[in-house]
Amino acid sequence: MALFHIDMKYNSIRNLLRPLCLLPLLTLSGCTSLSAWVASLPSYFDDIQHHSDIAYHPEHGLTLDIYQPNTTKHASPNGHPVMIFFYGGGWRSGDKDIYRFVGSRFANQGYLVVIPNYRKYPDVTFPTFVQDSALAIAKTQQIAKDYGADSA
Repeated sequence: MALFHIDMKYNSIRNLLRPLCLLPLLTLSGCTSLSAWVASLPSYFDDIQHHSDIAYHPEHGLTLDIYQPNTTKHASPNGHPVMIFFYGGGWRSGDKDIYRFVGSRFANQGYLVVIPNYRKYPDVTFPTFVQDSALAIAKTQQIAKDYGADSA
């Protein structure tokens, strides 16, 4: 009777884990948001600070996220270097929330990372996305020191 119970327990665990075996296949199949979500899972356990949805163009609802390094791990007398990451997608797709793994990875290396959203085609056309990006850079210059950026 005990052997049967152990076998049933093993089958239950195997049945629970079976869907996890599909994750690598899904991530390789071009599901960008799913693969980014899987890549971002470890970042939820990092000891960085994530400041999300900071408005930089309120009229159009544009926001940016800041990933701040742990100051005890990455103490810097002059502050942290700043990195702004603009995701790809041909100005047609993408979202800052998908790239949490990028912000986390570089923040863990001592960078203050900024990832902005910008408007995309077909809602807008060139050069609007470039102008949005310039506004995100200007906002970063305004507020970066508040988050421990390099003073230079």
